Amino acid sequence: MEQFRFIKTILDSLAEAIYVKDLADKIVFVNQAVEQITGWSACDAVGKRCYELFGDPSGNCRDTCPARQITTGKQQELQQFEKVIRAKNGEIRYLQVYASPFVEKGSLTGSVLVMQDITRLRQFENLSIVAAQQLREELNRYKKLEESLRRSEAIYRAMFEYTGTAMLVIDADRTIVMANREIEKMTGCRLEDIVGKRKWDEFVHPEDKERMLQYHLSRRHNAGSAPTHYEFKMFDTRGNIKDIYFTIGMIPGTGQSVGSMIDITERKQMERALQESEEKYRHVLDNIEDVFYEVDLKGNFTFFNNAVERVFGEPKKELLGRNYREIVDKKNAQAVFAAYNKVYTTGVPVRGFAWTVTRPDGERRELEVSISPIRDRDGKIIGFRGIARDITERKRVEERLRYLSLHDTLTGLYNRFYFEEELQRLENGRQFPVSLICGDVDNLKLVNDTMGHKKGDELLQAAAATIKSSIRASDVAARVGGDEFVVLLPETDSRAAGNVCCRIRDAIEQHNRQNPQLPLSISLGRATAAGKEEMADLFKRADDAMYLEKMFKNKHNCKNIKMLPENKDLI
Repeated sequence: MEQFRFIKTILDSLAEAIYVKDLADKIVFVNQAVEQITGWSACDAVGKRCYELFGDPSGNCRDTCPARQITTGKQQELQQFEKVIRAKNGEIRYLQVYASPFVEKGSLTGSVLVMQDITRLRQFENLSIVAAQQLREELNRYKKLEESLRRSEAIYRAMFEYTGTAMLVIDADRTIVMANREIEKMTGCRLEDIVGKRKWDEFVHPEDKERMLQYHLSRRHNAGSAPTHYEFKMFDTRGNIKDIYFTIGMIPGTGQSVGSMIDITERKQMERALQESEEKYRHVLDNIEDVFYEVDLKGNFTFFNNAVERVFGEPKKELLGRNYREIVDKKNAQAVFAAYNKVYTTGVPVRGFAWTVTRPDGERRELEVSISPIRDRDGKIIGFRGIARDITERKRVEERLRYLSLHDTLTGLYNRFYFEEELQRLENGRQFPVSLICGDVDNLKLVNDTMGHKKGDELLQAAAATIKSSIRASDVAARVGGDEFVVLLPETDSRAAGNVCCRIRDAIEQHNRQNPQLPLSISLGRATAAGKEEMADLFKRADDAMYLEKMFKNKHNCKNIKMLPENKDLI
């Protein structure tokens, strides 16, 4: 009886649920793990048929008694299968079941079934196919029970020996007093060299030894003060370090504890490799200049790298979960939606998409964005990811270069290139009449020679300012030479062009009153094309008129244009 109680205690300490049923499928024995897994206690279970407790959610029972399929006296390998049951509290549980016939005195009397709760394993498989495969491989390595189990001590000892995990019984002085063959595989040490000769902590890694010893002492002073499930590292005889998942409990009425060990080294290595890979991935992302982002199908941001704070001007934690529509205007929001919709519809990534965001300080940033689909395991698109490159400065440089390519850097007026492009456009257009005014700054060389080129530049800038202030926004003023200026007046007849020249004169006089130390004088000439005419001819007529005025100024040394003879192309 004492031996039966001892073995029953061992079985009750196992993590696996074990029950025995007779040929009529009535349950005659369960260990404590059955209640932990299914919620059915020994009182609930014993005497009931197996399908009343362990049937699947539809009410069926798959654990057909293997004893019905063998010939008495012939040993058959135990059966292994998975089943789904509804626990007493209504929860669905997934179980790995090992079933073996029970032969007593040469007669088949029932079946012994060992159940392992793999519910969490199945849940984990949905998150990681690779990890699930690893767990299934671990479960497949469990050694099948090879001998018939008896209701006596032989039954329990066989269960202890062939449970598929490394089992050991530890005495109060830490000596291993009982172990199964799986210990040999795990430690690399023969069973006869372990039992009664080695202490369990001899195999424990130094960094875990103090913790394990403390658990050993606490468990014997107060059984509930030490954990029953935890991980530690151990050495085998070849010096290999292994990660172990340990389940342990006290044998009531003794100072001994019984434990089971599962080698989870490969799983831990996989977890560490995955963690290292993720850390490298995040390190790379957080150190690139461009923004890496992910959004769900609604457009809510689910992930950023650190560059987002620099570009978007807000902390990551405040951007996470927000929708892209909150940081763009209506026009950009429509364009972004169209791009996302195109990727979702076609499954083809988009590259070089332009996107303008508005920062909290009101600054607008120009982004060049790529968009790629995020797919689940079944290939269904569940979101989008991409790279957003801040091209604001590049755009500014491009705009600046474009400005410089069309403008004179000293005066800010258009340059000769732009002027000639406009001449060509007007010649091919319908904006007649077109007038053209040519202007030449008088005495610029004298100012450069006597007062320096800086003063000469100021004189040119003053000439540009007076001309620009006297024309319409639709007119084109350009500096086409060192001291030469041209004004293009679309849809302007000769009389209106004369009025423009008068306004330029008035502006010059006002400038000279305010700047007597550096007076300004500009010789002007104008010409008008009422209909189709070569723009080169129009420019020549205006240039000739300007030189005619300059000639009269030099001849008469006169600043008043009214002294000049009357000419339709003169002021």
